[in-house]
Formats: sequence, structure tokens, C-alpha cells
Amino acid sequence: RHLYTQGSNNFQFYPNIQPNDDFFSGVRLSRDRLIRGSYGQCDIPLGFVQAEKPNTSHSFDKMIFPETETSDINDNVKEIEIQYGTGVKKVKVNGNSEGLIPSKPIITHETGQYCSYPDYSEIKEYTGTLKPRNLEIFRERLEKKNMLSYAEDFHNASGMLAFNCYKLEIEAAMRSEYISGFQLLDLQDFSGQGTALVGMLNALMQEKSFVKKYDIHRKWKFFCSDIVILAEIDDFVVMVGQKLKIPVYVRNMCGKNLHDLKIAWSTDEEQENIFIPELEQGISYAGDIEFTVPFSGLNDIDMRLIKKDGQLTDKPLAENCYELWAYPDDDFRIEKISVMGNSKVYIENNIENVKNLLSQGEKVLYIPEKLPESVKGFYCTDFWCYPMFKSISESMGKEIPVGTLGLLIDDNHPSLAGFASRFYSTPQWYNIVSHADNAILDGTPEDFRPIVQTVDNFERNHKLGILYEVKYGKGKLMVCTSRLNEISDKPETKAFLKSILRYMHSDEFNPQYEFSFGTIGLE
Repeated sequence: RHLYTQGSNNFQFYPNIQPNDDFFSGVRLSRDRLIRGSYGQCDIPLGFVQAEKPNTSHSFDKMIFPETETSDINDNVKEIEIQYGTGVKKVKVNGNSEGLIPSKPIITHETGQYCSYPDYSEIKEYTGTLKPRNLEIFRERLEKKNMLSYAEDFHNASGMLAFNCYKLEIEAAMRSEYISGFQLLDLQDFSGQGTALVGMLNALMQEKSFVKKYDIHRKWKFFCSDIVILAEIDDFVVMVGQKLKIPVYVRNMCGKNLHDLKIAWSTDEEQENIFIPELEQGISYAGDIEFTVPFSGLNDIDMRLIKKDGQLTDKPLAENCYELWAYPDDDFRIEKISVMGNSKVYIENNIENVKNLLSQGEKVLYIPEKLPESVKGFYCTDFWCYPMFKSISESMGKEIPVGTLGLLIDDNHPSLAGFASRFYSTPQWYNIVSHADNAILDGTPEDFRPIVQTVDNFERNHKLGILYEVKYGKGKLMVCTSRLNEISDKPETKAFLKSILRYMHSDEFNPQYEFSFGTIGLE
């Protein structure tokens, strides 16, 4: 039979279930009991995909049935402002409500909403009466900022981050026993409300460029299918030699129990099986993956669900993969001066000291405590549409969203030779980005690209830098806008800084561009 509910996300901060509802569809059960991974800045607190270091251990179950039950029964009525369409309105609500303890199945509403940068190759596909003036305007803005040649890289890097954010959130829903289903806001882009580029498909229902280029159609099915293998990983950043024990679960929604299966899992150096005599419907614990992290850099975990007597080459019932980023655990510390042979690199946070050292022809790594003008570092990509939620936040007198779309990394640059990375945001960058302020480099020429750049949204179009190099008189300068001293105990921080310093000590450190400090966002 058909199932009915009063609506989706009705009374967002004061949810309720009506007597005839068959299920509840919403985004939270109280202000702080969140059942989605992302939210608009005006609706804080933010979701775990936005607010936590990437992990696959998050479950919504503890939000649905907290240890201490709360009640929403009282007579205190107050008036509040709520989001209404693209604006706000005032409504009367139960003022003392602490949330809803559900008695019906829970469907998470409008899952996702992770933005990617526009794909301007899409423009030529509009051959009818509808013209993509929005995309044409966004392209014109980027060209005026002297970054049109960056557009394809912006699209690919932001798209891969958006895809991985979707993976985190959908897997959390799959892993949660009391989540009965989820509704993506959409699998395609939405051309209204300022343009929300949240899809794996464009507004014409075509696969985006990054989807085709990086085999996302196949990888999406790893976590969004009727059978899903789920590894519970607290942190994707690990240490070389660390012994890992990773619980593995399977979500079975194929409509029947399955028998005589195994999960064939492998790392770069090991291959084992987890046997499953019977796989019941729902979420089931399958067993553990145990291994010692063998080497620095990228370590892959691949899993395939096949018949007990099957071969790895057999077509699997389900498959999934995870990336771990490993670094050595050493006692490396941030010093004022780094010495390697006859080479010295000065590490400074005082701009006047930096100028003095550069005038003497020295090599300086400048890690500013504060920039005169900057954009806050934020790991997750933007939610839905920056112009829309910026306007809503301003109308409600709340903090506006950061609005950035993840990193674009020159992963082949020698300064990152000792710090394994993709060209887009991956978990080892979380702490580095979260403790950074992006320098605004709008005055630099188009061919000056930061080594680590943050992709800005299509409205603001700043050129944003976290790591970049210039020459200054007789001296050589590397700027890192992440406050590494705040995260100096992290293995990824040590590896990142060591890699930068090793490069600065080498003959390869030879910056080609010279600008004023104001041009590179330092004054």
C-alpha cells in the first residue's frame, strides 16, 4: 500500500508525528539531534560531514534514540523565525520542546546538497530555446578574475570532494539501524535558487565531466545500492606500523536473506576473507579487518562480497573501497631555524622579521598568525548554493557560510613529494585546512597558481592560497597560511612540514614570481 506522512521537514526545529503518519520525513529531531550530514549555516549546528574530520564511524542511531529521552509536551508558545522558501517568516511553536522520540520509521530528507564548481563544457549542450545564461555569467565572472584556465580543474577537484561527501553521508545512513531510508535532494543540478550545482548529473540529466573522467557512476554504487559493505573507520589518517582492527558491516535491502557468502578483502600487502553463513535483511555485523599499516602514503582497502566458494574475479554482489593515508610517527618539532647541510630555512610568524631576512637573501617559511584579509579555511564543500544561503543568513542576522568548494592541489609539485596527496581534498588535509585562513591573491596574474589553492564559489571568485612561493629581492619566500603550530602533534602535520622544508633546502626551490606583500595577501 501507499505510505503517507504530513510532509517533509515540517517544523524543522520542532518536529512531530501526527496520528495518521506512516513515517517521519525530516532533517532533525531537535535542534541538536541531527539526522543528516549537512545543513545551511543559518540552521546551525552543522552536520557531521561539515563539522568532523572525515570518518565512517558516525551513526544517526544515537540521535534518534538518545540515552535520556526528552519530551516535547508543554504549553509554552513562542514566536520564532524560520527559513521559508528563499526568505524567512515568523511562526508560533512549542517553546520548551526538546525534541521528538519517534515511534514511526525515519526517512532523512534532502540528503546531500554538496556543491561542485560549474562545468562550462555543459553550455554547448543547450541547443533549444532555453539558454544557460547562469553558466555564461559565471564563466564571465571567472574570466574577469583571470582564472578561466582554472575552470576545468576547479570542476574536477570540487566534484571529487562533493562525491566523497555524499559517500560519507549515505554510508552513515546505511550504517544506522533506525534510519529506514533517505531522500537525496537530487541526483542532478537545480537551476533555480541562484543555481545549486549539487548533482552528479547536470541539469540536463547528463553525467558531469568529473563523473565520466573518474568512473563515479560505478563507484557511486559502492555505497548506494541494495547491498552495501560498510567499514567502520574512525580516522582515515593513520601511522606507519599501526595495528588496525576495522569492523565491517553489510546493509542488505535486496528483500531476502542471503546464504554462504564471504567478503574478500585486500590491502596492498594482505588478502583475507570474512565468511558470512547467512546475511539477514537490515544491517549486520560481518567481522573485522585486521592488519598492520605497511608503509607511508596511500594504503587502499578493497572489499568484495561474493559466494563462499567464489573467486575474486567473480562479479560481486557488492563492493566497496577506502583510502587510508599513512605517515610515520616521529618526534619532529617546529623550530625557528631548519638546517640541512649548508642550507638554512627560517620559520617565521612575524612579517617584519620576514622582510628583514629576505632582504639579506635568506630562505623563509612564513606562517602568519593572522592575515589582513582572508577567507576562513573549511574542509567540506559548500551547501546547496552560496548566494541563496548568504542572503538568508544576512536576513536572519546570522553568520554567513564560508562558501568554498575544497582544495585544488598541485600534487606533483616537489614541495609535496613527501606528503602523499590527490589533486583534491582528502582527509589528511582536514586539520591543515581547518587551521588555515586563505590568503586572497586576486592581484596576481593568471599563470601564478598556488601550490595548494582553495576553490571559491561562482559568485565571489577569489583566488585563494594556502601554500605558495615567491621571490622577494635576494630572498626566497614560501607562505603557508595554516597555523601548523596549533596541530604540531599530528603525524600529517609533521609530514607536511618536513616535505615543505626538504624542498626549500633543495636547489629546486627557485620561485619565479616577485610581488609586493600586498599583492600576495600579506599586507
